[in-house]
Amino acid sequence: MKKGLKIVEFLGNRSIVLVIVRNLGEGPFHKLHDNFVKLLQMPDDVKYAGTLIDMFPERSVITSPAE
Repeated sequence: MKKGLKIVEFLGNRSIVLVIVRNLGEGPFHKLHDNFVKLLQMPDDVKYAGTLIDMFPERSVITSPAE
């Protein structure tokens, strides 16, 4: 099994709902898409995931459960 599909299988076993990637092959794309995983493109100017997380505004943080 190819590396990308092994990663997708690993993620799928953990109920992942969102993946941010720079590049994604055809097989992994379809596997994730078919399992309703939202796919976001990693911006070219961002080198580290932590930087991307810091870009989210404070209002995106959930601080209490929905009622």
